[in-house]
Amino acid sequence: MEYERFIKLIKERAGLARFGEAERAASAVLEVLGEHLSTEQAAGIAGQLPTHIRDAITQNNAARQFGLEEFIRLVGEREEVGIRDAENHVHAVFSVLSDAISLHEAQDAVEQLPEAIRALFSPSLKSVLSRQGPP
Repeated sequence: MEYERFIKLIKERAGLARFGEAERAASAVLEVLGEHLSTEQAAGIAGQLPTHIRDAITQNNAARQFGLEEFIRLVGEREEVGIRDAENHVHAVFSVLSDAISLHEAQDAVEQLPEAIRALFSPSLKSVLSRQGPP
């Protein structure tokens, strides 16, 4: 998926007014997601993302574990938005991310996330699974 389309989809799904807001949302969510992932997993996802956004998910891979509230709080801090907006942006970015990466990468990423964060990704992943059809 091309960068402009990736960001436009986030803008639409999050109901944002400006392209730049969607770029900030994408960067913030991918940065925080990257902190949860191993270096290998983040690199796998980055390889399927548009070039201009790849660094966001790979810049700080620590496979850290923190809960949903912390995840959303960190996104909000990086974006400089409130908790409700941050949660909305997480949903939008996860939705577009599910469209942009392979089923294998999505499943591997979800397996590394705590259950509460998985739940945010799950609706998007279910959509990917339904498009793939039965194994």
